[in-house]
Amino acid sequence: MNVTKKAQPQRVLFADDDAFYRDMGAGALADAGYDVVEAGDGAAALEVLDQSQNATAPVDLIVLDLEMPGLSGYDVMTKIRAEYADKHIPIIVITGHEDTESVERAFTLGATSFLAKPLNWSLFVHHVKFVLKADESRREAREATRVAESMSGLKSRLIGMLVNEFQSPLQSAYGFATLLKQETDGPIQSQLYRSWIDEVATSLQRLRSTHVKMLNFGQSLTDGLTIKSDIVPLEALITDAVAATQDAMHRRQLTLTVHQNAPRRLRLEADPVLLLQAVRTVLDHAEQFSHRASSVELETSIDDEGALVIAVRDTTPALNARQIAAALGLEDHAPQGRGAAKAESTGLGMSRVLLEAHQGSMRMSALPGGGMLTEMIVPKSRIVQAEAAPAIAPRPTLNAGLAPLRSVA
Repeated sequence: MNVTKKAQPQRVLFADDDAFYRDMGAGALADAGYDVVEAGDGAAALEVLDQSQNATAPVDLIVLDLEMPGLSGYDVMTKIRAEYADKHIPIIVITGHEDTESVERAFTLGATSFLAKPLNWSLFVHHVKFVLKADESRREAREATRVAESMSGLKSRLIGMLVNEFQSPLQSAYGFATLLKQETDGPIQSQLYRSWIDEVATSLQRLRSTHVKMLNFGQSLTDGLTIKSDIVPLEALITDAVAATQDAMHRRQLTLTVHQNAPRRLRLEADPVLLLQAVRTVLDHAEQFSHRASSVELETSIDDEGALVIAVRDTTPALNARQIAAALGLEDHAPQGRGAAKAESTGLGMSRVLLEAHQGSMRMSALPGGGMLTEMIVPKSRIVQAEAAPAIAPRPTLNAGLAPLRSVA
């Protein structure tokens, strides 16, 4: 369960060998509401930084004196920018020298800002606030860029999956129509059948020619694609996914059993439409390829890392590692073999892409007794509530009214 915590004060590392400046600076920052960590030399500053980066409250800003015994401020900056390059920690350097050479060297090594001693402590605190605010703006800009790049990649992958899903059955249909038109396996006696086959072949040929146009149009439709961030109750998600496949399951005499091992009140921060589509696609695959009159199991649970796992066990023919990669859209080429052709056209790659859009993942494995296990993993960061339900008699809410299905809680 993720519990919302009170925002922690920003942490500032104040490194100076002058005890007077350390005391004055730490006091001014503490009075302003900052969490201050002091270091008396360069080595101590690096030790504090190393320890804090592995803790729950990392250093947000460093105030660094350039003239310190042992490791100077220049040395400390060099190590910080080399070892913590991904952290983008702002550094305010302070020194008694105002020469241009010292300033230029400090900025070359990665200083964010520069202050000369003696310091005006009131203005110093305001300067710290300004630098932290500017750093926050930079972080938001970087995050916005990352999200934009991620969405662009998601759009490309969605279009790629649509291409694969569309091409496979279309090419098969066109190939069979061509064989029939050429009467490869013997003459077709009925002239009417010949005319129908000609119409089918012509229609499929036209469909192939419009394929690229459709994809271009689809690309334009996804230009504004965004991942919505709504609160999705897990039970409602599973209920909707099960309801969407009940008719098809009933027609094939399949029994779907649902095991809710995850907390019933668990809620997710997700795009409800896209996440539902990911789960529905996996259930559709199970319905399509499982043996008739067999069983399908859907189970929700929380793994050791706190992630939500939605697992589907079915009786579909077992796939090898290469076929699984093809089914999940992880191979650019189509593997050979009848089972592999089926795996390639299941649509599971789309589910994988949609889960990855939620920072999740998807995996498949063959079951020892036959059949396949498909697991959809939603990371712990997406769980916003996971309270245990009150100890009351279970209510048949999940599969209420779904005659061919069974629910186990």
